[in-house]
Amino acid sequence: MWILLVVMYICAGVFVPTLFDPVNFQNVIVQGTVIGILSLGMTFVMLIGEIDLSIVYIMGFSPLAGLLSMRILGFPFIAAPLLTLLVGAGIGLYNGLMIEKVGIPSLVQTLSTCGFYQGLYW
Repeated sequence: MWILLVVMYICAGVFVPTLFDPVNFQNVIVQGTVIGILSLGMTFVMLIGEIDLSIVYIMGFSPLAGLLSMRILGFPFIAAPLLTLLVGAGIGLYNGLMIEKVGIPSLVQTLSTCGFYQGLYW
């Protein structure tokens, strides 16, 4: 995957020379890392034959919860990233328990979670 990303980046840079700007390069690396981490998690979900549609909305809501905890609740800067991780892990745990213990199909559970968290931050 990373080799394909590098080849595509070089080919696109031939046509758009500003793509090799250091700020652009840093942006591509940062965004590629986030997508890579999310796709790694989705790989494990798909290996067991399930699907998770809520991953993008959890990725959007968790940092929002950390940011709001700093701005509104006055949490210290160090606590906000920990809260962000805990919120994401908690939502994932909730989805996993509802799928495994209650027996809701993963497609239905994660789609409902998707709609719920999309509604919260819109």
